[in-house]
Amino acid sequence: MAAHRLVVASLLLCCLAQICYGKVLFSSLKRTLDVTASPKQGQ
Repeated sequence: MAAHRLVVASLLLCCLAQICYGKVLFSSLKRTLDVTASPKQGQ
């Protein structure tokens, strides 16, 4: 039973880490897209 709880806890931790990492990745991607999409002078 303890092993089962450990597996569930590990899965939850991994999911949480992926969500946090995804948020960081998405926010930096959004910043990059804003810079890329902004029109340059003379265009």
